Parts: sequence; C-alpha cells; structure tokens
Amino acid sequence: MTIVPLVVGYFAIQWNRANFLGKSPEQIVAMGRERWTDIYGKKFGQEPAQVRNAEEKYGIALQNLNDRAISRLPRTRQIWFDSVRKSTTEFVSHAHEIGLRVSRSDENWDKLDATILPDIEQAIADCIVDRPALDSTPKSFHQQFQELDLVIRYAGVSLDRNSIQYEELQQLRLALGSKQAKLLNLLAVGRHSDSIRFQEFLHRKIEIAKGTEIS
Repeated sequence: MTIVPLVVGYFAIQWNRANFLGKSPEQIVAMGRERWTDIYGKKFGQEPAQVRNAEEKYGIALQNLNDRAISRLPRTRQIWFDSVRKSTTEFVSHAHEIGLRVSRSDENWDKLDATILPDIEQAIADCIVDRPALDSTPKSFHQQFQELDLVIRYAGVSLDRNSIQYEELQQLRLALGSKQAKLLNLLAVGRHSDSIRFQEFLHRKIEIAKGTEIS
C-alpha cells in the first residue's frame, strides 16, 4: 500500500462532522471557500483565531477529497503529489517566517499561515482536474527564489552579526535554500501542467514573503 491511501484512510476515520458544522468534506468544498468561511464566521465570530480556523478547516476538507482522488492515480503521480505537498508546505512556512522577520511586524502573518493548507490543496485539486493553467510564469521559481534571497541578505545587513536575530535569519535562509533545491527537483520531474501550476502558487507566496503582495 502506498503512502497516499494510508493518509486517505486516516482522514476518513478521523472525520468528525461535529467539528465542521455538521458538514461532510463534499458539502464544505461544494459550497466554496468564501461561503464556508462566511458561514463559519457567522457561527463562531470574525475574530482572527476563528478566521484562521475557518481557513484551515476548509483546507482539511479539500485535502480529504484530494487524497481520495489521488489514490486512484498512477503510483508515480501519487508519490509526486505527496512529495510536492510536503515540500511546498515546508518551503512556504519558512518563507512566511522570513517575511515576518523582514517586515518586523506580526500583522497578517498568522492569517497568512492559515491560508497555506487551503491554497496548496486548491493547487492540487486544480492539477487533478487538469484545470487550464498559464503556459508560463512571469519568472522561473529559481529566479523568484534568488530575489527573495536578496531581500533576506539585505535585511541581514541591518542586524548585528552577533545577535540572535541575525543568526536565526541566516539559519532560516539556509533551510529555505535546502527546501528550494528539493522543490526544483520535484518541478523538474512533474507533469508540465502540474509543475507550472505550482510555480504560479510559489510565485504568489514568494511575493508575499518579499513584502510586495500582502493579501
């Protein structure tokens, strides 16, 4: 048995409608992300913590459906989706952490972190149904990463090299570089349309980390 079917089984067993307003994954995804978050907000309030919960729960519902669909794909594609999901999540989480440190502000970042799961699962869902994607991205993932790396190095210049903040920033930079290398390998071996779609996703997240697209 492959990794993905095992994950599918886990989500199927663990699903508890009581934690999702009595809804199934199919019902949540069918109503759409915006409507779901609106209904969740009316039930629990619009405080930041509840907004994050709504985003994360939509992502879990979509992941549940994606896992079922992935389990029916050829094994090589199952493995690719499992790997790209893990590597993309790690890369974007680190990129957001760097963005928080570079901006020196906590504003928006908790909310942005909550969008990682639903955004990645939406990219996977689009790949599964082969929704049309752009033929090319404005810049390659490698070029986008290099621009983010320049932002990190520039931020480091303003810090004391003996400070904890400087050391932590450099460690994050190295970790991000390692995860970028893994993603480059995955994008190189994935289906062209799948890789292009994830490059588009990563482009948006890198722009956020650079501070040029906070949404």
